[in-house]
Amino acid sequence: MPSMRLPTGFADRYGKRRAMLLMLLMALAAFTFWLQWYNRSSPPAAEGAAAGPDYYLRNFTLTATGADGLPRYVIDAEYMEYVAGQETLTFLRPSLFLDDEEQHTTWRIEGRRARVTEQGRWIRMQGEVTLKQHDEVRNETVRLETDDLVVLPKQRRAESSSRVSLMTRDALVEGVGLRADLAQGRLELLHQVRGRYRVPPS
Repeated sequence: MPSMRLPTGFADRYGKRRAMLLMLLMALAAFTFWLQWYNRSSPPAAEGAAAGPDYYLRNFTLTATGADGLPRYVIDAEYMEYVAGQETLTFLRPSLFLDDEEQHTTWRIEGRRARVTEQGRWIRMQGEVTLKQHDEVRNETVRLETDDLVVLPKQRRAESSSRVSLMTRDALVEGVGLRADLAQGRLELLHQVRGRYRVPPS
């Protein structure tokens, strides 16, 4: 019976068994390299990082009160989440209401998102932020637009370092930076202020 001869190559030099072993080791090395590259492109989460919120709520109303038990503000939002250790509440599509019964005014502040920190001492509204005040006595509305606004509910103050547009029935004023005393209804634009006013007919 004629004998069969393996093709010239690894089998001739090392024998069939050694050639098979060498090919297996090469395949294993290639797989190990691919596995390391894949894991590097999707690194694991940092130690101590939270996988998700500890709790969340959808479509709700939150009334925050002070130490005296009186309400400081009300927030409506589509979504809220809380992560332990950060002591921060995050809101999506929030509406913040501040009422002043003595002045007969209501401030309504809306944005794409908000963060409430330091046990509600300040609220940071971000993304297409609008601030509106309606004076019931004069039946007049003031509207302010910006991208970033920090609200201090207890002091009834608001601040911004971003570009601001302020609109009333008879005026449009634009500038950079804002200081607002919401209790007194006083809004101050800080830099690069420009305005257009409509003069009512005499």
